[in-house]
Amino acid sequence: ANYLMMAARMMPESAYGFRPTPDLRTFGEQINHATSAQYSFCNQPGTPPGVERRPAPSLRQVTAKAEIVKALDESVAYCDRVLAAATEAWLMETAPKLGGATSGLIEGIRAHAFMYNNVHDAEDYGTLTVYLRLQGLVPPSSALHPPAPPK
Repeated sequence: ANYLMMAARMMPESAYGFRPTPDLRTFGEQINHATSAQYSFCNQPGTPPGVERRPAPSLRQVTAKAEIVKALDESVAYCDRVLAAATEAWLMETAPKLGGATSGLIEGIRAHAFMYNNVHDAEDYGTLTVYLRLQGLVPPSSALHPPAPPK
């Protein structure tokens, strides 16, 4: 999630409408997809005591960088609150219909939804690295870890 947030911030607003090919999402749409997925995965197992369930905001018409970044930040903060309130016992309880609707829903432990969320974040970030590089930007994961100097 940190790399997603960094990528969202580093892409110039002028490139939020960029799409590498006509059949792909724009950069902004890809961030909005990641935002919605955060809520989906973090809501699938239910919420632990003390946490109020929050649905994903409607982002279909949201195209401004500031609004998109704010929504992503809020989705990550929501997932962080859910996990902070979760006990190990709660995470190990069984819940139905975990996972993605397009990848198959399973019955599993609540923790599975959060693991799936991490995997999905990594998939979305991998997609976004292409958008960044096509705009001449070095993705955060590469920029923060430059190669070792030659020996």
